[in-house]
Amino acid sequence: MVIVVESPVARADIPALCARARCELEDGAGSHLVCDLSGLDEVDAVVVDALARVQLIVRRLGGTLELRGADVDLVALLAWMGLERVLRRVDDPPP
Repeated sequence: MVIVVESPVARADIPALCARARCELEDGAGSHLVCDLSGLDEVDAVVVDALARVQLIVRRLGGTLELRGADVDLVALLAWMGLERVLRRVDDPPP
């Protein structure tokens, strides 16, 4: 299952993104969710907050989340915020 995340991401968009993730996993199509981030033009703390919240929902539902298409700015921001191991990219080795 893939959710596409595109710019801009505002705080007001976070509940809808979380609801999409929950729907995807609760529909029973699987327990693995991929967030395609290749459509993000700008990354900031709001994007990281959204991804962290989606990760919490996915874990609570017993699933796994991977990020696809994270650019170098997002990777650096995740590392700076200490979340590079929590929010795993598709091309990262398994924990």
